[in-house]
Amino acid sequence: MRLNIALGNFDGMHIGHAEIIKYCVFSANEDFATPAAMVFKPHPQVILKGAKVTKILQDEKRNHLMFNIGIREIYELTFTKNIALMSADSFFSDILLKISNINKIVTGYNFRCGNKKEAGIEQLSLRGKKEGFEVCAIREITYHKQKTSSTIIRTLIDMGSVDIASKMLQRHYSMSGTVIHGNKTGRVLGYKTANIEFEKDMITPLHGVYIVKIRIYSSKNEYLNRYCHFANEKLNINSHEISIYKKSANYKNLDTIKTHYGVVNFGKRPTFGDLETRLEVHILDFDSDIYGAYVDLDFISLIRPERKYENKKQLSDQIALDVKFTKYARDNEDIFMNA
Repeated sequence: MRLNIALGNFDGMHIGHAEIIKYCVFSANEDFATPAAMVFKPHPQVILKGAKVTKILQDEKRNHLMFNIGIREIYELTFTKNIALMSADSFFSDILLKISNINKIVTGYNFRCGNKKEAGIEQLSLRGKKEGFEVCAIREITYHKQKTSSTIIRTLIDMGSVDIASKMLQRHYSMSGTVIHGNKTGRVLGYKTANIEFEKDMITPLHGVYIVKIRIYSSKNEYLNRYCHFANEKLNINSHEISIYKKSANYKNLDTIKTHYGVVNFGKRPTFGDLETRLEVHILDFDSDIYGAYVDLDFISLIRPERKYENKKQLSDQIALDVKFTKYARDNEDIFMNA
């Protein structure tokens, strides 16, 4: 089996990552090879610098996006200190070339590997000529002349610019979590809310109020099952662990799931003196009990940053305006979403 393999972190699956994956799939079809990808877990910066790297999307979503483009196998390499200290030659000899017959490596223009990032595209190409595989580097992909990177997207989300981040991602930035019991403050204000226990290893936005679209699943298992139509295998190559995700024969794209518009408040609710960061959503025209359900929230746009109000009445009046604006966005979706 020959592989055309996309190599990189793909931690955001933004427009630059998508171009790498698309070309990998295209070239594999041309070469009669299997389109594959290799990703690293955890993010190399966690091992190299001890950095905290928050995820832009869950691994299951990343895999799903890759499979939708046409990747058939994903090799998830457990990145360790030993791998970080490897030379580029050792990485290829001891790991990558042991996986399969590599026909072509597709990666980004600035990809580097090996101890202290010793090898770039030129060195990889020379190794390819020696081993009999081709190296293809995809040019820089920009959005309105702005470089696209996971770091920039994280910064945009942190600033509350979720609409611009979504343009670079080619999908909405999202948060997910299980609906839990809260203190019913929303009811007191006249707006029932679902309190969501969000995943703490994901990037979170600026504290504020946002327009969102919500998908509701009966449980996290149902949510994951819609993304995980693939088999999970394990490899151990020279004591390095690799998880293999393969697109199975019965794989299907996500079924159409009804979406609801809502108003999300993400923050510490300063009007009530809360210290805990909360994620709560008021779902428009919805009154069902969804405790224990798992929800996926697509962030459309920031309405306003978090602020402290003088009293509950003032806050309730502002929420009414937030809901009115969100209803306008919902009822004029074609105009609003393409603005």
